[in-house]
Amino acid sequence: MLSEALTKHLKKLAGITPNQIKKINFYILIGPPAIGKSTFIKSMPENTLVINRDEVVQKVASSYSLSYDDLFILPSADSKIGEIVPGFESFGKVKEAPEQIRHWAPVVFENIDKINLEVYHQMSNLFNKAKSGKFPNVVVDMTNMTLESRSLDRMGDKVHFRYIAVEFDISDPETKNIIKKAAEIRRREDLKRGIKKTIPDSAFDRMFLQYVPPSFREGFDKIIKINTIENLKRFIELDSEKF
Repeated sequence: MLSEALTKHLKKLAGITPNQIKKINFYILIGPPAIGKSTFIKSMPENTLVINRDEVVQKVASSYSLSYDDLFILPSADSKIGEIVPGFESFGKVKEAPEQIRHWAPVVFENIDKINLEVYHQMSNLFNKAKSGKFPNVVVDMTNMTLESRSLDRMGDKVHFRYIAVEFDISDPETKNIIKKAAEIRRREDLKRGIKKTIPDSAFDRMFLQYVPPSFREGFDKIIKINTIENLKRFIELDSEKF
């Protein structure tokens, strides 16, 4: 039975029934690479939809016989449109860059552009899958460290979802250096599995500089804060013992 107060509140929601109210937990993971987001996901129930852009990128790039790192390679600015650059045949022809990046990258490789477009479509499909109501838990596993990157507007639904921010604490001054060390260990482990994925120090520096902590003003129903620093220190110590 619903309480009288809740019943009155429901009547104000223009016919929305109790079963329609925020029944899907929508987790937004917030933190840099290598901070422990994958470990958090392992604790989620099996019927959880995980939206991870890096995994989509890796999958699509592999279908073109390219790696994650390859997607960040650009032709030289003086490359001619339509040419095949020696040594980069699998990247396709040089073409004019999309308008939104043309101010800093005038030309791109054709296949890289195709991959980015396909990644965009697959990510859109995953978010539409999240809206289907088939998954009681949805996790967006990306860095989401800026307001724009984690905007809830992409879902456009304040009724069916309960938005939960999972903030990985980076307040400790040691955090950045610890994460860089952990990321390097994981890069080496990925290489052993044939995966080339490098995150340069400059990328970490930029993420930390641009970071905006989550707030309820963004539309979150709950904010969870997790500290993984001690776990990361142990992870680094265990790796050092191998040598």
